[in-house]
Amino acid sequence: MVDTPRSNGWRQWGLWTVACAVGLLVAAGFAGALSGMATAIVMAFESGDTGKLADAPAAGAMSGLIFALLMGAPAIAYAVLGGDAAAGPAGQVVMAMATLAAAGLAIGVFQFDVLRRNRLAHWSWITATIVGWMLAGALLPVVLNKVVLPIESTTAIVPTDGAHSATPPAATWDSLQWASGGCLMGLLGGSASGALQSLVLRQRRVRVGWWVPVNAAGWALGGAVAALVFTGAGLVLGGAIAGLITGPILFRLLQPPSAAKRA
Repeated sequence: MVDTPRSNGWRQWGLWTVACAVGLLVAAGFAGALSGMATAIVMAFESGDTGKLADAPAAGAMSGLIFALLMGAPAIAYAVLGGDAAAGPAGQVVMAMATLAAAGLAIGVFQFDVLRRNRLAHWSWITATIVGWMLAGALLPVVLNKVVLPIESTTAIVPTDGAHSATPPAATWDSLQWASGGCLMGLLGGSASGALQSLVLRQRRVRVGWWVPVNAAGWALGGAVAALVFTGAGLVLGGAIAGLITGPILFRLLQPPSAAKRA
């Protein structure tokens, strides 16, 4: 059976979706391992038991990895906010940058593999993705602390009948907090990585078009969904949503102008 441009496009889209899904899951594993390792080292220092320092990194990384794959979004949130290893706002920023840089590495590598299969890849794509997500990590703790975490204090609802005030169920606002945090992480990471990826595309004389806003929107929606499902499956679903949204736009941009007009 001969591949047609349309069937090849569907295959590319599918591979891209899988790459984003698996990339986000692996990213959570990296985040959990990094956070667990840092926490174990800090606890070993605080306990004064220097004999534990040799085993702390490996044990902490393993426990963090298992936590991330089982719990999903909470593991990323714990790592981004520094967990037990962060010493104040500066520590949170450092941990968030390291965590999202690791996430960018995982996502960028799996995306690169799909682009490489189509002879469209360049190693700078991975670098752009790492740096973009790392830059998002520099802003994320500040935004989370200023915007997402205070949501709980603004949950009062003014009733339409004026008879009494009402407060929504706590679970509703917990979900809103998780969805908002995941959305903001995806929005910042997708925007920053998309902007740097667009520079890579320009170097290869590819029309950038709507790549930056589409990448931001895709990862924002994917992040929100991933944050609402507290398992590794939620990460796979969120990454798949990001891939489903961004894939068609990217591969349309990568088509030669003549092919794009026929599509």
